[in-house]
Amino acid sequence: MLELIDFIKCQMTIMLNWIPLYKISYLVYLVLPIYPLTNYKNTNPRVKLAFLSIVLLTIWFLQTLLWTEIHKIYYYNIN
Repeated sequence: MLELIDFIKCQMTIMLNWIPLYKISYLVYLVLPIYPLTNYKNTNPRVKLAFLSIVLLTIWFLQTLLWTEIHKIYYYNIN
C-alpha cells in the first residue's frame, strides 16, 4: 500500500512539473474580470459593447503590468 502511495505521489510530481502552474494561474487571473463585466452587461442591456471592450482591455493591461512587477519581485527578489 505504501508503494502505491509513493507511486501516485511520484506521478503527481511529474505531472505538476509538466503543467506550468504559473501560466494557468495567469490565465485564471486574466479571466476574473470577465464575470463582473458580463453580469453588468446582462443587467444593463443598453450599455455599449465597445465601452465594455475598452474597459476589459484596460483592466487586462493593468493586470499584466501588476503581474510583471510582482513576478520581478518574486523571481528576482527585487525590493
